[in-house]
Amino acid sequence: MALATTTGVAADHLALLDAIRVFALAQGWTVNLNTSVGSDQRLHISKSGVYINLYAGTWTEYNRDSTGSQVSTPGIAFYASTGFDGGEAWDAQPGAPDWGDSNKQTAHTNDIRPGPFAYRLVADSSPDYLYAIAEVDPGIYKHLLFGSLDKCGAWTGGDFCAGASWACYSPYINDGRSVYHSPPFDSQLIHSDYGAGPSHLRAESEWKRFWGTAGAGWHRAGSVVRAEVAGVTSAGDPNLFDLFRYALNAAALNGQTELSPLHVWAEKASGNWFYAGTVPGVRSVRMDALISGQVITIGSDDWLIVPLIQRNGASGTPNSYTEGLAYRIS
Repeated sequence: MALATTTGVAADHLALLDAIRVFALAQGWTVNLNTSVGSDQRLHISKSGVYINLYAGTWTEYNRDSTGSQVSTPGIAFYASTGFDGGEAWDAQPGAPDWGDSNKQTAHTNDIRPGPFAYRLVADSSPDYLYAIAEVDPGIYKHLLFGSLDKCGAWTGGDFCAGASWACYSPYINDGRSVYHSPPFDSQLIHSDYGAGPSHLRAESEWKRFWGTAGAGWHRAGSVVRAEVAGVTSAGDPNLFDLFRYALNAAALNGQTELSPLHVWAEKASGNWFYAGTVPGVRSVRMDALISGQVITIGSDDWLIVPLIQRNGASGTPNSYTEGLAYRIS
């Protein structure tokens, strides 16, 4: 199938999950299970050996209010596995990531506020991926991405999930560099209260079999997977997207920046690294001269420009400065 996209309006996080289900079916994904769990909803889909498990519910451990107290907000948690078993819990599917500690294994997109809100879904094949972008409040965006890397070389794995969690309390809410945020492909925060971090990748190379004990084939971005922007990696940096201001400098002529691919490196047991590939259909971009929701055309491709959460957010609101993502929509 070719690149496909659709837009719509969702009443809440449950409606967004159902829109993902309908769109996934149309793009050749199989729905293994879709069922209510009280007032929540779980969804399990698969395609070409990629298994994605999603749960729309109200989460406490991922969120805190302006005083730092834990509060419950709606969101979608999700992760990849190597199979599906309808007799197992939503978060205990075959081959699920297991960090071997109390940290959550799921990616998570938090604070999907009650709507109605606009969303866009994008999917493609070769490799397969499906992305959801929702503008939950005017100018405030949420991201949910899963699929397979555009791999470099032949190695087992490549399945990835990337969510977008943001600490919504002072003083971190307005500090886009804070380690308490986990934007897509940057899971600096690894904590049992907040989740294992939105991004994880199955990286089982031909040189060394990572799979086996304690889910060793699954890697979290920021720990044993590094994303790279314009030749600069996230290793040792508090926030991958903070690199934008250094790596993606705006042109003096028109203030525009390149759309830079997200390169992914994975660590081998030896401590050496191998180049895993790129994240398909999405690029990193600085939005100095771009606005949220803008579509730009490069050759025959159209790219939707959105901030990591909010472009230059006012004090007391989420603020990801001018760091954003560009999604190919045609």
